[in-house]
Amino acid sequence: MSKLLEVRVNKWVFPAFARVTRDGNPLHTDSRYAVGEGFKDTPAQGVFLQAQFERALYLADKRVATDYRFKFENPVYDGDNLSFELARKGEDTLDIDCFNQDRTRVGIVKAGFFPKGDLETPTSDNVFSGNYDLDIERVNEFYDLIEQEREERVPLTLVSSLIPSALLDISSRGGTIQGRYSSMTMNLFNNPRLGDFDVNIFTRTPRERGGLHIYPFRGDVHQNGRPIVSAGIMVFSPEDLKL
Repeated sequence: MSKLLEVRVNKWVFPAFARVTRDGNPLHTDSRYAVGEGFKDTPAQGVFLQAQFERALYLADKRVATDYRFKFENPVYDGDNLSFELARKGEDTLDIDCFNQDRTRVGIVKAGFFPKGDLETPTSDNVFSGNYDLDIERVNEFYDLIEQEREERVPLTLVSSLIPSALLDISSRGGTIQGRYSSMTMNLFNNPRLGDFDVNIFTRTPRERGGLHIYPFRGDVHQNGRPIVSAGIMVFSPEDLKL
């Protein structure tokens, strides 16, 4: 494997990263809560790991991928040394693995560089719609937190983070999303710009496995009527969310 990027994880970033990505989940900022949920300490946000994968992807291939498959396999904690390594590269695809200092794989991304397609019409129920803004201050702080040189483009990770933000907003309105997601698929349709974004969340009837309710959420992000990204997130919850 070819090493692309090394990242030292610092816990002090988690609260600031939560603010920038609108992630109010106490799992990432409250140690007592995290331990009660079965973690040894507050884990890094999945979006934090996704942001580092986006950095590694750009180092491996300067093109912007249109197809992403993320899988978060193990928690990432304060003090972890992460190594992002190129596992496979084809003409239009590449895979990157992320390992911690113990060589435990914590996540993977499979990316594709394909022609941009059309957004498919949802076939499930719309359970939430919201509007969010991304300004230059938020984008610059995002780049500072992941220790990346600032770029002119709006990071795709920051745009796609609006979808988990919308899921948390469902909680604030009584939906009580207490689960966590372990995988995400994402497709890019148009490049984002600074400004307002409309987010719509869809879901189907959940299935149950091992005492958990498994919800297949889909989030679509539009800007000025143009589709930007669509992402599928599997959420595992101990309770029926009654959406």
